[in-house]
Amino acid sequence: MLAWGTYQFRRLIPRILLRRRVKVATFTVAQGAYMEDFYQAFAEKISTARQNVYITGEGFDCSTPAGRGFARKLIDAMRQALDNGARVVRLQTRSTIDSTWLDHLKGLLADYPSTFELYSPLVSGVPQVASLCVIDAEDVDRNTTEFMLEINRHFGSDRRDVAGTAVFVTGHQPLAETIRSRILNVTRDGEHTARIRTAQEAESFFHGEYYFAYGSNMCPDQMVARCPSAIKTSTGVLPDMRLVFNRRGTYRPGSVASLEPAPGERVYGVIWKMSTQEFAHLDETEDPTAYRREEATVYSLQGFPYVCHLYIALPNAEDSPDPEYLAHILKCARDAGLPTGYLRALEALTTRS
Repeated sequence: MLAWGTYQFRRLIPRILLRRRVKVATFTVAQGAYMEDFYQAFAEKISTARQNVYITGEGFDCSTPAGRGFARKLIDAMRQALDNGARVVRLQTRSTIDSTWLDHLKGLLADYPSTFELYSPLVSGVPQVASLCVIDAEDVDRNTTEFMLEINRHFGSDRRDVAGTAVFVTGHQPLAETIRSRILNVTRDGEHTARIRTAQEAESFFHGEYYFAYGSNMCPDQMVARCPSAIKTSTGVLPDMRLVFNRRGTYRPGSVASLEPAPGERVYGVIWKMSTQEFAHLDETEDPTAYRREEATVYSLQGFPYVCHLYIALPNAEDSPDPEYLAHILKCARDAGLPTGYLRALEALTTRS
């Protein structure tokens, strides 16, 4: 989505240089080294923003003093931009991040709830640009676009002295507006990108675990009421299992949903990501005398694997599920966008019950 191929980039630079008022600054370092001059210049540019900052990146490894220092420099710059009245949109391109960097992001969410926006892809891909940033795209003269490239990974070079290259382009408004639009398109793609609104959601999303719901917990209202940190990650499919009703309900009449092995069959549902601590509450809600929690590999409909927690009932009786309960599961499945064939199978169950 944010890919910037070699061919397009090489064609772009000469065009940039030919434009009037356009300034280009380039920074390069040895492989694995931090670019001190770059981060100093980057922080200064962000801190002077007056309108908008759109910034993508993986974040920082804060296990070293250098990493912590550069993380603090960038966060302070974003805080200054926010204090200037700018809107800051951060697209965090890795879904597993350093605890210190996460604390910085949580602080921004808490302190600037209306002007700091945090997003992250629901499935991490392989970035072709390590980071992108657009500052004040609306300003004809002051707009700045930043690219940070990892040359050896993306352009096929093994030379250690060109492992990192950062480029600032100032005064090229069409470029700034184009990159801004591409970043915004990613943030608006609710199917593949999560909007993280609170510090609690950030903790859950970046340090949480996955849960596969195939019954009534597919319902967002019910799930968030039980586990407030839960964020829908994807629609999912569990292969070689079938949906069954083989245990009498603890809290409702009739039997409740469960799973049993069935080679070649599939069960569809919703993959949630939630705080690890909230699984203890979910265990109690599901009733540990009735369900056991296990782990299994569940796949998104695009084929991405997730190691998920899920609940399987301890069977005690074959019984018909309550029609109201089945109707609720069917509604949850429809709202979740489960495949048509699976919905028909659930509809057939409601007819039989």
